[in-house]
Amino acid sequence: MEGVKPLFFLGDVTLLGREDVFSIARLVLAHCDGAVHRDERGYDIFDAVTVREILNPDIFGVTELMDEEVEYLRLKLLRYKKQIQKIAGEHGVPEEKIAEALKKLDEPLAESSVIIHGKLKGNNQYGRISLKWLMMSFHEPLVLDKVNFAWGQKSWLGVL
Repeated sequence: MEGVKPLFFLGDVTLLGREDVFSIARLVLAHCDGAVHRDERGYDIFDAVTVREILNPDIFGVTELMDEEVEYLRLKLLRYKKQIQKIAGEHGVPEEKIAEALKKLDEPLAESSVIIHGKLKGNNQYGRISLKWLMMSFHEPLVLDKVNFAWGQKSWLGVL
């Protein structure tokens, strides 16, 4: 695609890290038309919304992501490995480097993954709520007990 700069695996791929996950996610997003055409380029309509939410600040303006949120994004990218390989190849990335990086994409960055959507009482805005904001903002013991319980169970369903 013309005008899209290659953002794929510019550094050492012996250890895939947070920035690599962001670069890969942005690369696929740059080729995404919002699932208007069935061209096997970019995310499906649901994943496109989710990835944009993760790459942009949350509803409170928090931009920093915790490892569990990056892990959620990494897991999402696993569905798009063939597209990542094709797009990276189109940008001149050597095949052996692509294969090595995709293999590293299979390795978890955190023990669990999470993305939180919702709104707070008195706030009409609905959207992604960052885990960092949640951990910094809730000081009531009952809420923290629920968060800590969910962390141990690796599930956030029905917690908040």
